[in-house]
Amino acid sequence: MTFSLKKEPSDLALINLLRGTHRDFEQTTHFLYNKFKGFQFTAKKRYPSLSDEHIQDAYTDAFDALIKKVVAGSYDPSKSSMSTYFCQIFFNKCIDQLRKVTNNKNEWINQLQELVPDLPSASVDLISKLVSQDDFMNVLKVMDTLKDPCKSLILDFDYWGFSPEEAAKRNGYKNGHSASQAKYRCLEALRKKIRRKNGS
Repeated sequence: MTFSLKKEPSDLALINLLRGTHRDFEQTTHFLYNKFKGFQFTAKKRYPSLSDEHIQDAYTDAFDALIKKVVAGSYDPSKSSMSTYFCQIFFNKCIDQLRKVTNNKNEWINQLQELVPDLPSASVDLISKLVSQDDFMNVLKVMDTLKDPCKSLILDFDYWGFSPEEAAKRNGYKNGHSASQAKYRCLEALRKKIRRKNGS
C-alpha cells in the first residue's frame, strides 16, 4: 500500500496493515514513525531538563511499545486515537528518562512541577514534604504497603499526571470526582505510614 498525503489511513486501517504482510508492516511502521516525530518538539518544551538523546531514546522506546501493543491487540481505537495513545506512552517514557537523570531526592523535588505541570500546588507541596523526609525509593516502599489501588492512584495523579477521568478509568472508579476523593484518602494514609516509619 502507498500512503496518500491527501487521505491519511484510519486507525483501523493502520491496525490491519500492521497485522498484515511483512511489506505492509514495514511501510506502516515507517509512516507512523515519521508521523509522530512532532511530539519530540513538544517534549523538548515540556521537559527542558532532557537532552535530545534522552528524548530520542524515549521516542524509540515509546514507538516500539506502541507497535507491540497494536500487534498484540492491547490498543483499543474506540477509546482513543492512535496519536493520543502514542502521546501518552511517549510522555510516560520521557518521565522515565527524567527519573534516570534525577539522582537524588532534592533534584527530584525540584523537578516535580516540571514532571506534572498541571498538578495543583497543594499536591506538589505534600508530595515534596513526603519525599523530603526520605528518599523517593523509601517512599515507594511505604506505598507498597497501602491497600490497592492507593499506590496506583497516587502515582497516576501526582507523578504521571493523569487527569481525574483517566485515573478513574485506570483504577476502576465511576468518575474523576470519586477517584480524586479516594486519592486524597490514600495520601493521608501514606502520610500516616511515613510518620510511623520515621517515629514521629
